[in-house]
Amino acid sequence: MATTKEPFKKLVRLVGRVFYDCSIGSKKRRGRLGDNSRVNVVVLDALTRRQWTTIDDFAKSLKMNKKMLQEIMKFFEKEMFISKAIIKKKRNETVDIISGYKPKMSKISYYCLDYSQIYDVVRYRIFKMIKKIEDELANKITIQDLKYICPNCNRNYSFLDASYLVSSSGQYFECELCKTELIKKWENENTRNKHQKLREMLQKIQIQLKPLLQQIDIMKDLACPEIDSPSASSSSTYLVDEKESYSDKSIEKKDEESNI
Repeated sequence: MATTKEPFKKLVRLVGRVFYDCSIGSKKRRGRLGDNSRVNVVVLDALTRRQWTTIDDFAKSLKMNKKMLQEIMKFFEKEMFISKAIIKKKRNETVDIISGYKPKMSKISYYCLDYSQIYDVVRYRIFKMIKKIEDELANKITIQDLKYICPNCNRNYSFLDASYLVSSSGQYFECELCKTELIKKWENENTRNKHQKLREMLQKIQIQLKPLLQQIDIMKDLACPEIDSPSASSSSTYLVDEKESYSDKSIEKKDEESNI
């Protein structure tokens, strides 16, 4: 039985809006995505409605500048989202029997989304993002920076002293005199501020990634769809569900449909 592509298509659309929409995020992020980043979401979305396509056919369908589209496709090829196949075809030239001239073969590049690779790349990227912040959080904390205080009797404890005062439930540290739960106290204010900013950043990223993480969880037991070879007999092997073109309005419409 053929594997349905719908969950994988949805993942690609979510990835486009979370990672490649230049209208969201910092100037540094917009710079990394390049001058064409405003249309990245549209291109990814359109690729989910195709099997294989050429730059010429794709640009004509989207009514987009060919050079701009080539740059975007090259970008997503580097991101490991796109597979490329080169097909040799005979040119539409007449055979000259007298001179013995035969039409030369021309090379045509076909592109399609590699859903299996996208799934792995996205999972790894999310893991690295979260791990990096968690590692920074761990590195920002030192034994000297952390102190504990009893809010009842105001007795102070170092981190090492508090570590011997674990409550019977094992959930917190307690004062050795009055058994009140100890409160964390930062010795260094700058460290406390950096730690707080990192925690806020982590929470924000987790909220933004929630739709992606939910979709990945849905797909964890699904077999990735196989990529069929492009047909060498046709220059238009892509399948399109609907007519489409590139414009700012089309981007806004797709953003509304995504509800992200």
